[in-house]
Amino acid sequence: MLASVYGERIYDDKPYTVALLDSVWVVETSLLPPSLETDSLEMDSDMVLQPLVCGGIGHVEINKHTGKIYTIYHTK
Repeated sequence: MLASVYGERIYDDKPYTVALLDSVWVVETSLLPPSLETDSLEMDSDMVLQPLVCGGIGHVEINKHTGKIYTIYHTK
């Protein structure tokens, strides 16, 4: 659904987070690609990692039972 509105580049915004809240599926794209996760980086104790990030996240809310889309947007 997000790709039909915001284009194929939305597939690059992985990993996605998915949560079921009551009867609504909430799906969001990620702002940071997995290659920038700080867990895999070696840093000195006084080094602060602040990656430059442009863009926003995609967000969609879908009714679990009917498939009706309540909300769809992309932040900037």
